[in-house]
Amino acid sequence: MNFLVLPKESLKDNVVIFKNCNIDSQEIRVVVENCGSFLVKNNNGVWEINKKILVVPVQISFGIGFCRPQTTKKILYTAGFFGIKMISFLKTLKSNHDYSLSSVYKNPKKFITPGMEQSGNFLVTDIGFDNFFNYIQIIEPSKAIIFDSMGSYPNEFFNLIREKEIFIIGPEQGFSSSELDFAKKRGIQVVSLGTFIFRPFQIVESVCFLKYLSCVNF
Repeated sequence: MNFLVLPKESLKDNVVIFKNCNIDSQEIRVVVENCGSFLVKNNNGVWEINKKILVVPVQISFGIGFCRPQTTKKILYTAGFFGIKMISFLKTLKSNHDYSLSSVYKNPKKFITPGMEQSGNFLVTDIGFDNFFNYIQIIEPSKAIIFDSMGSYPNEFFNLIREKEIFIIGPEQGFSSSELDFAKKRGIQVVSLGTFIFRPFQIVESVCFLKYLSCVNF
């Protein structure tokens, strides 16, 4: 663990309040949820912020068809690591609806926090649940793309990732033709990732990394 993750109410007037924590060091790195990442020092029993640590959350959103619980755990860890703004888990025509009953979806923050501890990201991912067709209707089409093997091959893939804010990924079985047609009629671009069959968490990790590079102007 590189950072200690604390709730928002732990930060008051430039002082971090620890509850039920045994800390041996006189200096520690902390993440205060949705506030920031800090280096704090013990000053006669008072943990004062010494400096703010620069962390750049990617702040993008994903719509993801319900996945196997083990895959979802990896997605949630990635969300915590990179600072994904929101993940909406979607019921699709091909997704296994039994997956939605997994305990992973009942307490997602349990799997988000370890990613925050590793990277120092402070943005807590919002988690939602929806039906694919309803989700497609409520998002802004110009900000979204869908990854599917039936999509086209964009010429400027990296630029496309930089432009978009919402990334939609199907379950392991992919989207149905009726779902893709519905999305296209809404004006959402469907993009292929080539001949490889990627797991959903691999796509999430790759998009987040590319988005992170664009955020820090590499």
